Amino acid sequence: MHNYYQLLFKDGDGLGVAHALTPPQVPLLPNLGFVKSWEPLQFELRDGKYPDYLSSDLGCRLCSERLRDILDRYAPPLDALQWLDVAVDNGAESRGYYVLHFPHPPDVLHAEKTVFAGDFVVKAVLSKHAAEGHRVFGYPNCGQLPVFISEEVRQSLRKEKCTGIQIAGVPAV
Repeated sequence: MHNYYQLLFKDGDGLGVAHALTPPQVPLLPNLGFVKSWEPLQFELRDGKYPDYLSSDLGCRLCSERLRDILDRYAPPLDALQWLDVAVDNGAESRGYYVLHFPHPPDVLHAEKTVFAGDFVVKAVLSKHAAEGHRVFGYPNCGQLPVFISEEVRQSLRKEKCTGIQIAGVPAV
């Protein structure tokens, strides 16, 4: 049984993809620290319906209000989640989404077991000791995609039937 899982975007099921109407000219999010100034981004939903976890052409974590509420409910203060507003329009309606940012991601990777290619993580293996107490988190310099969750968050996401999410076990030693 896994203690930790990674949220992945689910393909198919008629789910749309968000395309930025005006891509940012600078990196979307800093590796460390809170975003102090944020101009809400505008996206267009293409090729399907709105899911709770929405993939985008910017490769960022777009979460519906429902998904945000669930992650906030379980994240302890040490996980430090920052939510940044975006709007997603499909021509018939516009919905608010949030980019999930980890301003202070914990150093949770097991140095000997994680597979690296240079500085890039090919396969994350978590340190159980370092990840203890975290429920919604990334790791330093993980970019804008990886989201790790605990067992109780996984159970809640399944119970609430959140859409657009595929959950994969992550090794932890």
